[in-house]
Amino acid sequence: MKIGLMGGTFNPIHLGHLLISEHIRMEAHLDKVLFIPSGHPPHKYESEVASALHRYNMALLATENNPYFEVSTIEIDREGNTYTIDTIEELKRKYPDDEFYFIIGGDTISELTKWKSPSILLQTLSFIVIGRSGIDKEWILKKIKGYEEKYNASMHYIDAPIIEISSTTIRHNLKNGKSVKYMVKTKVEEYIIIHNLYKGRIR
Repeated sequence: MKIGLMGGTFNPIHLGHLLISEHIRMEAHLDKVLFIPSGHPPHKYESEVASALHRYNMALLATENNPYFEVSTIEIDREGNTYTIDTIEELKRKYPDDEFYFIIGGDTISELTKWKSPSILLQTLSFIVIGRSGIDKEWILKKIKGYEEKYNASMHYIDAPIIEISSTTIRHNLKNGKSVKYMVKTKVEEYIIIHNLYKGRIR
């Protein structure tokens, strides 16, 4: 199978994540998209991030009606900081016959060399790079060409719909008593309310 990997903190998962993932699934002819909530993101402050269990549960609720979406615990089950290279190596061991495509935004592409074991990652995994509002497409394509020439990387650019929703905005709204309706799935909103998430310091 061709499997798209959508990694992230998902703090919380929102409609933008879902719309873009479905768009990519169709454009790249993927058999499914695997959402991978991070366990202990190495570059995030703990106080800003809801527990891995909460973020996983919200991802399950958000994706439950799409048969092509699946949520993995591969990173939240791992102790310590979670790194993409470790996740990919584990997935390849478990599913040696599947093809994996790691989905990243155009705003992330310049950060790849700062990830753990970037040369191995770029030479062993295919990437789908999605356009971002405010980021020049030609700049992204130039970055892709550079990775292809230096690392023999496999990268595919896909234009994505512009969706101005962010987890940061959602957390800000919740902290200040504002609505997040139409930003997250209804069941996710209900889960956030029930568990009193994002009201001041995260628990």
